[in-house]
Order: sequence, then structure tokens, then C-alpha cells
Amino acid sequence: MRMRQVESRLPLVALTNYDFLQVGQPGASPWLGGIDIDDFGGDPIRAIRSFGATTFSPVQGFPQNGTVTDSAYRPCVTRELVRHAHANGIKVVPWTVDDIPTMSKLVDDGVDGIITDYPDRLRTVLASHGRRLPQAYASPFDVQAHRGGRATRPENTLPAFAHALENPAISTLELDTGVTADGQLVVLHDRTVNGSHCADTAPVRPRDPQFPYVGDLVRDLTLAQLKTLDCGSRTPADHPRQVAVPGARIPTLAEVFALVGSSGRTDVALNIETKISPLVADTAPYQIFTRTLVREIQRAGFTDRVTVQSFDWRTIRYARQLDRRLETVALIWQYGPAECTTAADECSLRAVYGDPTVKSLWTGDLDWWRHHDVGALVRAAGAGTVSANWQVHDPRQPVVASADWYLRQNPAYFHGPQVAVLQDRYRLKVVPYTVNDATVMQRVIDLGVDGIISDDPDLLIGVLIRNGLR
Repeated sequence: MRMRQVESRLPLVALTNYDFLQVGQPGASPWLGGIDIDDFGGDPIRAIRSFGATTFSPVQGFPQNGTVTDSAYRPCVTRELVRHAHANGIKVVPWTVDDIPTMSKLVDDGVDGIITDYPDRLRTVLASHGRRLPQAYASPFDVQAHRGGRATRPENTLPAFAHALENPAISTLELDTGVTADGQLVVLHDRTVNGSHCADTAPVRPRDPQFPYVGDLVRDLTLAQLKTLDCGSRTPADHPRQVAVPGARIPTLAEVFALVGSSGRTDVALNIETKISPLVADTAPYQIFTRTLVREIQRAGFTDRVTVQSFDWRTIRYARQLDRRLETVALIWQYGPAECTTAADECSLRAVYGDPTVKSLWTGDLDWWRHHDVGALVRAAGAGTVSANWQVHDPRQPVVASADWYLRQNPAYFHGPQVAVLQDRYRLKVVPYTVNDATVMQRVIDLGVDGIISDDPDLLIGVLIRNGLR
């Protein structure tokens, strides 16, 4: 009511619940702005007209979480109330309706809208009633297919990326890169050839002393040697829906760029990781690695469609020095005192959880113990996005034991500030990884993140649809 006094042109919505509208209560209700509903004969429409509201938004019925299928259900919104409201120029938009039978009843009553936690259900009801659906909007939520979406196709292969490109709800292809002995950028996750994904076929030439290649460092093998590997026949047990693609080869980054370019998906971005460690010298040096990547991005004309990400922040800082147009992502792997006991555990912020004398090498010359703030640290690295294991961002997690890194929880895993502060104060995007559980996806969405990296983008998209984000 006072809002109208401040700005007379502002449309007002009168929210209320069932109890506040009952007659015979002593005195005026503070929840109704000092109005006594008895003065209006118990008519909420007359009451809200008295202070200029244009929309009535009551709870849909009583009990508050009840549905029309409950025997004790009493509707607050009826067809007669809606007609009365419309006759007085008032719209009716009840809250919060999450079940299809009650939605259907309210649509039949003629309401002007429904507030719901499940917009996908409401769209289904509207379609079944022959109503014209409101036009869908382009959600800014970033769905990143981790390694191309390895839940359904062999990771980091052209078939995986092609499959992801067929899904218009996927907005980003996430992938990993390495540099070969002959200076070529290839797409694969590990710094060595991983035998759980790839299998030797034949040497690139007879009696090649380096054959078999599985288990060798990528930096020690040429592109031709790597191209002999079959990385599509072996399907991992932890991804039972993955469809084998026998004969799929390790692609070059140039081949991935060409695939995306020919797909017509000008809306798809690429999030490219440099697989490099500051702890061991088992890849091309970070300057050579980064220069090779930046040149390849520039050559393909993808500068405005990629982000460069790394756990080794030396590469993202150097990438920005080489080309200020490039957006970078600071990757973080951080857990608690049980997981971060030595530098070999590779924790990004606190190398040894409680020991500030042991500095993490992953953040370059930046030090968590100086900042104690993820936002300040990431901004100092020049990145525009932070991608951490999701637990880093959840301040209210309980203790949950699990062998799965992405299901375990502990309050010690949180490293602030909270997501909203990272976004508002530091102007950072927050895109956690690697979330493959629907319950955790919902929890992370509720944190307010900008996107999620997942092996299973189809599962993620289903959760997003339920939230009205796709």
C-alpha cells in the first residue's frame, strides 16, 4: 500500500494467505496493511481495490500445501471469485501450485496465471487445455557437456561432440587439450594415454620402439602415433548408457573447431582446458602449451566463442597476456583436512589444509592464505569465471561420507564468499563441476550458479526444465 504512495504508476500485487481473509477476526490485520476485511463484507476484491492493487495473488487453497484431491481441501480461489475479480478489473494469480490436478482446476476457473515451482507441469496443463503457451525465453543458464557428454558417448571424441551439438539445450562443449611431441593440439583428458578409454591397434610404422602407446605421455608421442589409438570401443562401467563408437580417434582441436563450424550451431561455446600440472614436468612447458592453444584459437576464428580454463593458473594468466580478448576460467579443486594433507593431493587453495606455510602451486604466485577469498583470488588471476567442485560454494552442507568426490560433503569444503557475492561484488560467473546427480543438480541450481558442467547434460536439462530454465 505504501509502495503506491512512493510511485503511483507502479502496478501492485496483493499477496495473502487463507487465514488473513477470514471474517470475524479482532481488529485490522497488519498483513493486510491495516485493513479489516470485515469492513468489506469479507470481500477481498473490494478490499484490494480500495488501495489500487491490480492483481490478487492468494494462496490457492487450504491447507496451504493441499491439493484438490485432498478430502479436507478448501479452495481459496473459485470460479465465482475469478469472475468477480475480472468484473472489477482485477487479475487473479494464485500461489504456489505444484500439482497437475489443482493446476487444471484453476485453469478451468479462469485464473490469469499461476505461481509454481514446476513451470514444465504448468505448460503441460495449458497445452492440454488448448491454451496458447507463453513464448519460451532463452535461458542464460550454461549447460556444459563435460568432455562432450561422456554419459552417452566416448569422451572427448568427435562422435561425442557431434552428439552434443544435436541437442539445442546444450550451450557449451567442455573439453581437454594436450600438446604432442610434434607440437599439435589434441583433445584428451589425461597427460598420459589412458587405457581405460583408449586401446592400441597397431604401430604407426613397423617395429616402432614406442609401441604400445597406452600409458605413454602425450608429449612423447606424435599426432600420427596418437591417431592409431581406438578411443571409442571401451565403455566405462560408471557410464552404463555410453554408446560405443568403435574406431573413434583422438581428435585435434582444429578438427573440433571444424566440426562446430560445420554444424551451424553459432550459439555454442567451447570451454577448453589445458591439461598441465605445476607439480611435475610431464607436458609441454606452460608458455609453449598456452601459446600453441592461443594460436589455434585465433587461427580458427573462435576467439569470441571460447573460454580457456585450467587448474594451473599460470596458463590462464598467460593466455590473457597473449590475447586480452580471451575469456578465462579459474578451475579449483578443494576439499577439507582429510583430503588435503600434502601438496601431492593437488588441492588448489589450501595445499595442506591447516598449514599456511605450504603454498599451493596451482594458483601461480597468488596465495589463498593472503586473500582468504575465492573472489579476490580469481579476480587477481584475471579470470571472469570460477569453476570449482560444487562443495566449495555451499556454506550449508552437512557431513556426508561418500567414495564419490562429488557426493561427499563437509562444512570444511566451503571456501567463501557465497555465490551471490562472487557474482555481485566480483562480477564473476560461477559454473561448478562435475555434477551428475539430479538431487545435487537441484541443490547447486538453488545456490544461484550461472551454469553446471556435467557428464550427463540430458539429466541436467531435465532438472532445468523442471525449474523453468530450459
